[in-house]
Amino acid sequence: MTFSTHDLRRFIDATVGRDARPLLLQTMGHFDGPGHAVDLGCGPGNDVLALLAAGWTVDAFDVHALAIETTAARAAERGLGDGLRTTIARFSEVELAPRSADLIHAGFSLPFTTADEFRTIWRAIADALRDGGRFVGQLFGVNDTWAKDPDRQELTAFTRRDVDALLAPFEVEHLEEVDRDGVTATGTEKHWHVFHIIAKRT
Repeated sequence: MTFSTHDLRRFIDATVGRDARPLLLQTMGHFDGPGHAVDLGCGPGNDVLALLAAGWTVDAFDVHALAIETTAARAAERGLGDGLRTTIARFSEVELAPRSADLIHAGFSLPFTTADEFRTIWRAIADALRDGGRFVGQLFGVNDTWAKDPDRQELTAFTRRDVDALLAPFEVEHLEEVDRDGVTATGTEKHWHVFHIIAKRT
């Protein structure tokens, strides 16, 4: 899913400089040391910077050039650019080498896909993780406001049974379902139905 330049700028302005997502930090703590990470939908780069600062190398993907430019510039400002490789791409265009990643992060990004695109990127994620590697990220549930919006055709949502089936090949280290009212990053009220996931390839 792509956003207008105005909406993307609002999102980046509202989120740039925030701390890395707690679930990502929790996942990083499961490893003995840094490795190679992939960030799918890197946005302004808050999570990428946390990985780089901890010694990880990172491949960061986003469909929006502004997000990639922001992430790369912030990494360079901190002297962390050598560990970062960035690519502008839709998820259906992302190429991940088999067994190449220790950690794949998708912070609130995978839901913004068509069903076909999601199946493609989910297979790529599973194939790209090394043994002992982990996926960390979020999927939307069917009760989410955006899942019920007919104008959001590039959005995929799941039931709990769907999520359990997706995660069946993995060792599930964390699975939290949140189904409540809240606000978006830019302050708009909405109902959130989200699955927060840490899944380990065994």
